[in-house]
Amino acid sequence: AGGDTWNAIVVEDDDANVTPQDRAIANLSRAVRNYQPRRRTARESRRDETQSLDEVQHEEDILGELGEVIDLTADDDPIVYRAQPRQHFPAPIPIPLERSLRELVLSGGRTIKVNFCYQVCSPQNRYFKVEFLRVTEIIQRGFAGHEFVRGIPYARNKSLGGRLPRKRNEVFAIYEVQYDDLRPVEQQGLVEIPALELGVPRRLHITNAPFPAHRYDPNMSPDEQTAEQEGPLVCRWKVFAYFHDARTHAALKACEWAIARIASGEVPEAEFRVNEETLSQNWRGSTIRGGAHNPPRLVPSHRRMPVRGEGQQYEMFDAFCGAGGASRGAERAGFKIKGGIDMARHACESYRLNFPRAKLFPMTVHEFLFTTRHQELRADVLHLSPPCQVWSPAHTVDGVNDDANVAALFSCRQLIEKFRPRIFTLEQTFGILQKKFELFFNGLVAGFTDSGYSVAWKVISMANYGLPQRRKRLIMLGAGPGEKLPDWPPHTHSETGRDGLRKYTSIRQALRKINNHIERTDPHHRPVITAGAADAIVSDPDGILRRCMTTSGGQNRHYSGTRNYTNREFACLQGFPVWHRFSEYSVRKQIGNAFPPCVVQVFYEHIQKHLHRADGFVGSSRPRPVIGERSMVLTVD
Repeated sequence: AGGDTWNAIVVEDDDANVTPQDRAIANLSRAVRNYQPRRRTARESRRDETQSLDEVQHEEDILGELGEVIDLTADDDPIVYRAQPRQHFPAPIPIPLERSLRELVLSGGRTIKVNFCYQVCSPQNRYFKVEFLRVTEIIQRGFAGHEFVRGIPYARNKSLGGRLPRKRNEVFAIYEVQYDDLRPVEQQGLVEIPALELGVPRRLHITNAPFPAHRYDPNMSPDEQTAEQEGPLVCRWKVFAYFHDARTHAALKACEWAIARIASGEVPEAEFRVNEETLSQNWRGSTIRGGAHNPPRLVPSHRRMPVRGEGQQYEMFDAFCGAGGASRGAERAGFKIKGGIDMARHACESYRLNFPRAKLFPMTVHEFLFTTRHQELRADVLHLSPPCQVWSPAHTVDGVNDDANVAALFSCRQLIEKFRPRIFTLEQTFGILQKKFELFFNGLVAGFTDSGYSVAWKVISMANYGLPQRRKRLIMLGAGPGEKLPDWPPHTHSETGRDGLRKYTSIRQALRKINNHIERTDPHHRPVITAGAADAIVSDPDGILRRCMTTSGGQNRHYSGTRNYTNREFACLQGFPVWHRFSEYSVRKQIGNAFPPCVVQVFYEHIQKHLHRADGFVGSSRPRPVIGERSMVLTVD
């Protein structure tokens, strides 16, 4: 099995901390990396459990601010052309007086060659400080002296604000991609600059091996400055910034990001290539293809089964599980729920009612990590929904020593190290994307990349996945060493319902599941005619809620205008199946805090297909029911 730490990343070879921001990044990274789990005091636990902020209200307050730097509209409606096959372009017709060159000799005798890497004389600084270019094409337009080069740009890890390990001479490739550009990503990522802008050549090692493999030899350089200026560069990562269209690209308003490890198939030289299964084995130990729950008896590798065994399922563990919103969605997608962690007593009571066979840890994450510190735990997929209050505009940030901030970053990193999942998902308020929290968000990402995980994130509109609300949340997808990062699941709904998608789920459709039998027997469905508050909001039943639900209901009033929604109705509007059970107290808070199960189901069905395909299976990705037994996976209300 994998070791307790990934020794490759603790080599002390960090880039120098020149600016105050560099020092802040380094201090936070060190605090997160060295944070040790401990038992929380009773006072701390009570304080954490009682913190409650209206997240949705604060998110609405910062929409305008974030809209200046992030495209928050790209996920509002489906991007139909993204679902279409990539268009294959014919070979371009050469423009008169333009020709390609294999090499170019500049004045002074310097030679530029294709497939070589060069330092850029005047670093380009858009999102990243581009310092290097790997030339893929040399172009001469017109007469001599009008030469240009195209190639893949590279920047040093330290320019990414701490999202990648800040190791000397470690670089990443940059790809800026537009949704409405159907050219291959590799072609979109090319940049063009005058050939005279290229400086000295630099040796570049492209590898999927973990640090410190293939780094520069410190003994070959007299000092650190010489090593940085002349030593070989090593690229282990690619960074993608996605834009809705040319307009948002020009404004540098990205709507999606990804930091992905170089894959073995992208490493051109065999000596720098590592088998992906070896990377996975070194990180998490043996992986059971098809899912860790109820695997079939082992068969020789040459007799690998084309389908999963009967009753075999991928296992999911739910951190910060609450009443079980994420667990319910994953279960309905076909996952086996291994367990969950939560400190809220009433939410844990609800979780036990719904998942009696799952191992529930009713404690803080810090207590869980402390009490299980000598146990080896694994899960195929880990879900993380860390507390959001820290990133609310109403929370005061005291700096890198703020215990709540460091603890939140620490817990995600430590949970990844504990479970070592093949895939993880994370759901969070997009308030963490505010400029004032940039240091902490980058630290959150670094907690994953330090362990070799590829990470993608974007703000999604949950209405596009079947929720009858315009609820926006930050979602992350991650893939461990040896695993490929999943794509984003395509939209299932749109406002118009065109192009094969369903129309937004309406309020009436969501509440249609509540029948007469439920009305008589459900303690959480007791409609009472009441007067409405002055700020109450009544929405059209054939549309979606005009205001998102919160832990207090969000001022939403029943579409009849005569009463408030019941807790059962709120649960249905939050994507829960009508039979999901809740404890007696704090029900509305449990519902408002939940990751909507209907959205989770879409994501986890997509992840299940991804793993099923990666494991080499064919046919349906749904679990095969055990013959003679009733399937426990419920897919209909």
